[in-house]
Amino acid sequence: LLRPADEKLAGSLHSMQQKPFSISPLTGNIARSEGKAWVEEGETYYFAIASVSDELTDLLYGIFAKMKDSPITIGKADFVITQISFLLPEETGFFTILSNSPANSKINFNFLSPTCFRSHDRWMLFPEPSMVFNGLWEKWNAFSETPLPPIDPSVLSVTNII
Repeated sequence: LLRPADEKLAGSLHSMQQKPFSISPLTGNIARSEGKAWVEEGETYYFAIASVSDELTDLLYGIFAKMKDSPITIGKADFVITQISFLLPEETGFFTILSNSPANSKINFNFLSPTCFRSHDRWMLFPEPSMVFNGLWEKWNAFSETPLPPIDPSVLSVTNII
């Protein structure tokens, strides 16, 4: 998506071992079959991008704002960005999030939407606790000025997959 607007930034982001962003799958009226997604002309589709830094968020927002109303290609389909929503969480910054979080001996996640994880170039369909938490721990420590101690596997659980 970014390559046409900023080839250097796109190359830099995609080559990083720990990515400072995440992007959701394309959602909307999509037919999926045999590993392919089929979209319909005239339909509206969405995706979300989250970033770990205000600077990257501002940069990405600026790039997508310039791409608004221009054609972009995802896979083999052409789309037009017609709307950009910019949402900020109430608490930002690693230190602020950490200092405002209560200490817990157990951590539970509820997955409200389909979720999968990549491990060594394999996609895992179910959220294994170690993959969920270790991935978050690694990303936190890669980008935070306030590192977290190692996670004790005995406190990990995924209690509910909806």
